[in-house]
Amino acid sequence: LAALVLLNDPSFIEAARAFAERTLARPAEGDRERLHWAFTEALTRPPADAELAVLEDVLAENRDDFAQRPQAAGEFLAVGLRPPAAQAEDVELASWTAVCRALFNLAETNTRN
Repeated sequence: LAALVLLNDPSFIEAARAFAERTLARPAEGDRERLHWAFTEALTRPPADAELAVLEDVLAENRDDFAQRPQAAGEFLAVGLRPPAAQAEDVELASWTAVCRALFNLAETNTRN
């Protein structure tokens, strides 16, 4: 049940969007550098190459999906009380929000070992 809450609860979607906005606001030389920063910020350790590859796939798949359905990107970004940052393009912000949702849903992120 925790995974469903983390993926679907408006508060967690809004938190992922805010984290995506922070990620996109950071200067970076590309997606891989941004993904590395977001992963390290969320998990307090650097990602393995395989983990970065998975996140790159998540980002690419969501970019493709939201580019084909820009209205869906806008609807996704409207979830929550705080409006999205004006400077971010909807498809890009929605795609990065999906990546951040995946990071927030990792067992390593939301449980204690």
